Amino acid sequence: MSRLFIIGAGVSHALADLPLGRELAYLIFQKAQKTSPADQAHYKLANGYKRVWRYLQDQVVPEVELLQKDGTQIETLDDGSHPLDLEYLLTLIDLNLNAPYIPKGIGVDLQGCPIPYLREFNKFILEDARNFILHQIYEIFKPPYSTDKSDLIGGLVQFISRGDSIITFNYDLLLEQAMFTCGKWNPLDGYGIGGICADETMLGDQPPSEIELIKLHGSINWSEGSMIVLSPDLVIHVSSYENECFFQGMQVNSSHKPYHLRYPRNPIVVMPTYLKLYDKAIEVELVNKALDKARTADEVYILGYSIPKADVTANLIVSQIRKDAKVVIVNRSEAEDLRERFIKTYGFKSDRIIHEQSDIREWIKNDFQYRAYDHWKEGQEFFESMKSVSVQPTHE
Repeated sequence: MSRLFIIGAGVSHALADLPLGRELAYLIFQKAQKTSPADQAHYKLANGYKRVWRYLQDQVVPEVELLQKDGTQIETLDDGSHPLDLEYLLTLIDLNLNAPYIPKGIGVDLQGCPIPYLREFNKFILEDARNFILHQIYEIFKPPYSTDKSDLIGGLVQFISRGDSIITFNYDLLLEQAMFTCGKWNPLDGYGIGGICADETMLGDQPPSEIELIKLHGSINWSEGSMIVLSPDLVIHVSSYENECFFQGMQVNSSHKPYHLRYPRNPIVVMPTYLKLYDKAIEVELVNKALDKARTADEVYILGYSIPKADVTANLIVSQIRKDAKVVIVNRSEAEDLRERFIKTYGFKSDRIIHEQSDIREWIKNDFQYRAYDHWKEGQEFFESMKSVSVQPTHE
């Protein structure tokens, strides 16, 4: 039996306290604020991000103040600003970088002119903001991670068996670490693509991986191969540029040269934007791998991922799942909504879907039982039984 696990940011958030979209956007803003002007390379990029953040805040303030006058409660952050979703912020940046409205100059390049709808900005400021986000994704999602839930992470990995496959949209190395610890996976062959960095050597024997991990949005430990030195298109790093091993318990010899100590960090990741371009050959290969896994799976587990409607690739993958496959959705807030989408949009039969409306931690603690789903099913059966009760007419 072929099983496929589709894992989203909700799993890393629940099991390692890693930030989600709105948290991540604000965390990056806080890091930008702390960047010193004396650190010129960092400050230039950080300033680009701060300018975009503050511009969007300024745009929303008049509308917020108007609503507050009517007594509407508006959520605010610790410094009084308003939450921004990183996907929205990056989509706005990417749209204006990839398809901006810029007047055509006659005999002159107007690329440096301010962009309409984003006053005071040109493409260089937006590129700085984007590069700062990319660098912070590396810094925020690299190990070590919170370990107080390591038993839950281990439990989830034990539930995943030899021959199963995982599609994940996460940048972190949480799953890799847990699978490496229990001997089910190693980076030599576990990603199914790429090769280990030439400056890094894993010590000791590494048994073949039992599970293939398809990281559809890339990973903080991936980089592009060098055109100067013969290397694979995708280079996998098992240690950081500071020669610190990414994986606890792994023995590594690493000898990164000074030219690797560059800023900003630029791992291969598909940024959290709705304008996902997939403009690298390796990214297209990952999508094709994911589609193949979706088409052949007998059981599909969707854990901590809401399948955003704006993520075309994620929805394409879901559309390729066989209609007779068993589908399990574990998501506290959106499991039932996803169930309805699977039935109405993708044509799945309702009896092939288990939607467990509970926290991923509860599901693991309950030994992967479907308590919330069973409770929902009992309610549905009771409702149907009440509908079938006929009221007998009275005779006077």
